[in-house]
Amino acid sequence: MTRTGGTFEKVACTTALPAERMVRNMAGGKATKSFLGDFGPDGMVTIDPVAKEFNFIKLPARRMAFTREAVLGDFGYVITEDGQLHKINALTGRVEASLAVTERYSMEGGSAVARPHLSASGDRVIVTDPARAQIHVVDSAKMQIVHKVAVPGAPFDVVVVGAAGENH
Repeated sequence: MTRTGGTFEKVACTTALPAERMVRNMAGGKATKSFLGDFGPDGMVTIDPVAKEFNFIKLPARRMAFTREAVLGDFGYVITEDGQLHKINALTGRVEASLAVTERYSMEGGSAVARPHLSASGDRVIVTDPARAQIHVVDSAKMQIVHKVAVPGAPFDVVVVGAAGENH
């Protein structure tokens, strides 16, 4: 598929953001009004492309992984090394809730160490827990673990896949 048209425009970081950091990864949803990006080991930013504004979010610990709810994209989710899952309002940049999901994981050892990853869609966030050989299913509205799935090995990454369509 070839796309034509559209424009690309750089949104400059403001001087109010902490120095010596940069956005390396960003996430958006289908109906994205803003972007959620990483910003240093213990920070996140929301980026409003229309207002051309960055909003810095200081995390309580170093980030292991983050994702954004896939359809609407109103919320992003971050898991930090202290085992906390944080629900971030991607429009306001506020942490709306936090939940202890796993034990603490060390950030030492580089990318060869299996650490939790997550994926989100609709009202569910799925979090891997390699040390416990589990996958945690979190109700994102209530920020509660609703199910734990034991799996063989050390689950590393996870992707939520869904389908929608007509009933026949």
